[in-house]
Amino acid sequence: MEKIRPASRVKNSVKNARIAMLFMAVTLLPTFFSRKIFIESLGTNLVGLTATIQNILGFLNIAELGIVSAVAATLYKPLYENDRKSIDDIISIFGYLYRIIGFCIIVGGCIVACFLGIIFKDAGISLRDVYFGYAVFLLTSLVGYFISYRQTLLDADQRQYVVVVWTNLAQIGKLVLQICLLKFFHGTYIGWLFIELFFGIIYGFWINRRVNQLYPWLQTSYRKGKLQRKHYGNLFRTIKNVIPHKLGSFVLNQTGNVLVYAFANLSMVTVFTNYTLILNKAVLLISIAFNGVGGSIGHLIAEGNRSKIMQVFWELQFFFFYLAGVVVICFFYLVEPFIFLWLGNGFLLEKSAFYLLLLNTFIGIIRVPIGLYINGYVLFQDIWAPVGEAVINLSVAIVCGYYFGITGVLAGASVSLIIIVIWKPYFLYRVAFRERVWNYWSGFAGYLAILSVTWLVVHLCKSFVLVAFSDWGKWLQNATVLFMFTVIVYGGVGWIWGRGSRTFGLRLKNIVGL
Repeated sequence: MEKIRPASRVKNSVKNARIAMLFMAVTLLPTFFSRKIFIESLGTNLVGLTATIQNILGFLNIAELGIVSAVAATLYKPLYENDRKSIDDIISIFGYLYRIIGFCIIVGGCIVACFLGIIFKDAGISLRDVYFGYAVFLLTSLVGYFISYRQTLLDADQRQYVVVVWTNLAQIGKLVLQICLLKFFHGTYIGWLFIELFFGIIYGFWINRRVNQLYPWLQTSYRKGKLQRKHYGNLFRTIKNVIPHKLGSFVLNQTGNVLVYAFANLSMVTVFTNYTLILNKAVLLISIAFNGVGGSIGHLIAEGNRSKIMQVFWELQFFFFYLAGVVVICFFYLVEPFIFLWLGNGFLLEKSAFYLLLLNTFIGIIRVPIGLYINGYVLFQDIWAPVGEAVINLSVAIVCGYYFGITGVLAGASVSLIIIVIWKPYFLYRVAFRERVWNYWSGFAGYLAILSVTWLVVHLCKSFVLVAFSDWGKWLQNATVLFMFTVIVYGGVGWIWGRGSRTFGLRLKNIVGL
């Protein structure tokens, strides 16, 4: 393994992005087609049950406590310096900790199973289906703790494309078999679950084998991890600081379906997750395609070139704001017609809930660069911030959810996201950059102005560039035209006005060879 250079960082990031986009395109149609088949064959209650069970298991996986983030951040320097012994020790410690957590999840899972009959008492679903579904998703979650945990090294080493390839191949194979089972063999939910379990286990062994091929010198063991843990106090200090951040992230991302079920029903969970499936596809594409940037930032910070660090920071700020703006503008006009053509009028959310979903998606994207730099600097000591975020999120969601249903649940996420978006830049500038945070907010205000101008232009021109959403052909035509129009207008306004936009444009030009 050679020492990582700046050119290698760019090359690896581009490779990650290309492969992620390729597989996103390949899996997009099967994902939505299979979703329609599942809803038609299994019913909205069983589809909602699956989403709710996965959220409940998220409560157990909180035991993971952000160890992955801490380990990845700790690996940046050894990877940069090609320190194989430290890499081997850190992954061994990671495996040792994950084994302990895995056993804790087994115990916790058995305890939670005792209450499933109470939780889903009035859901109108057979308890056999509830328990089978719960057991399958519990077992597949354990694969990561006992078999495939070493894939974290691929993330830190900017080889996310390996994970993307194997994950998506397994996903495609799983969906094809599940569709065939339900559509042609009139299979049941139990058969659907067995296919889910089979591919979850196979993926774990596949990815583990690939790690062995790429890092043949890696000789990790639980025993070594137990012995070496006392020599890596910095890793455990990082884990200690990451724990509250994991809690805040968990509350934000893993409680939505449970709260929707609590204040509505399983059918509404299905309606809600149809929207989040669409929105999350865009966010997932961005996160996977640019996941390697996290490793790049870690290595860039390790080099210590301050001017380059700040230049890349503003390039990323502009680019993620640009991505968020394009996503939200296009989705504002395209998502509801898509849902109507895909599933029908009965699967549309109320407008207020839809707008809050868009707001939360927008904030989730624009906060990425700040998060990348905080992870790169290993700044997790502001433990009160994620705890406060979690408390605010749950409090607002429960109170407003009681009175306003799903709109109130989403309001809790919006309020907590806005607060954390205000705090995190201040924290990064004060501790890492040692500059006034006003420098950030002046640039942020400029980005908001760019977005506002772009959206105004798009809104005024939409009646001239869009036609009625009468069928899939017209929807595709509108989507293509709207996307290209938004990209061009936004890019043009950003080039004139936005900080970091021109240097990013020049960097992108060099990468693609124009």
